[in-house]
Amino acid sequence: MASLLRFAVNPVELRNAIKIKHDLAESSRLVHFIAARKIQAWFRGIITRNHVRKLHENATVLQRHWRGYHAKMFINQYLAERVRQMWQHHYNNMATRIQAVWRGYWSRKTQINFLQLQQWLRNVYTKNNETLENMKKFRQGELEHAESATEQEAMLWILFILFKVK
Repeated sequence: MASLLRFAVNPVELRNAIKIKHDLAESSRLVHFIAARKIQAWFRGIITRNHVRKLHENATVLQRHWRGYHAKMFINQYLAERVRQMWQHHYNNMATRIQAVWRGYWSRKTQINFLQLQQWLRNVYTKNNETLENMKKFRQGELEHAESATEQEAMLWILFILFKVK
């Protein structure tokens, strides 16, 4: 029995030993739980950051393609409008030329008599020369009148001064 007594355990000691082992296992389980939670958080962070990075890359790709498509559409519309404006400008210029040629032809054929125009110009030049001659004569007469008026006034002053001197 002596050999069995050695295996006989005091219930209080057994309960204390079990409690110590349980507390030790619980603290170890808590440390493992916290470590596992940190690893899971770290891994979830990596996965989330990779997912967000992929979303940003995909959004960038979508934006790039949309902006490229939008720019191509804008450029196509702009070029079409510019070509239309250029053709319109060209047609307007050609219409203006045609109108100018036609109006010149029409006025030369129906409205302007070249011989009458030459006669009219000769009359205008003759009238201008007559007017110039009349203006020169008038100016000369004015100068002579002003000169004679000045001479008369000078004579009056001379007579006045001589009368006073006597």
